Amino acid sequence: ASFRTEHRRTEDGRLCAGAFVHNGQTYTGCTEEENPDGVAGREWCFVEPSLVKHHIASEPKEPGAGTEASSSWGYCAPRPDYNELRQAAYDAAKHKELQAEKMLGDLAMARRAAEHTLDDAKDL
Repeated sequence: ASFRTEHRRTEDGRLCAGAFVHNGQTYTGCTEEENPDGVAGREWCFVEPSLVKHHIASEPKEPGAGTEASSSWGYCAPRPDYNELRQAAYDAAKHKELQAEKMLGDLAMARRAAEHTLDDAKDL
């Protein structure tokens, strides 16, 4: 048996089902095979069943909207590039560190200037 190797989401943010069967084939993640609308070549998945029920209940009640078929699956959001995200987080943290060091330097300089002014005022 195959198990979910990653947690993918649909473009609208719903969690993809851990495993699903479509046209007699079992999937444990997004697939580019033919989707329920008969279109192939774009990653899609069925969503977790409890999310389908919640999604249907929260949809506006317009003609043709809120049916289980329209809400039970979705196109998959792109896979995140974790190396890129880690690098961006590191770069942002480094930038903040440099800003903090500059602010500390500015505060130390302002403190020295204030102390010098107080010393001068004592002499008056």
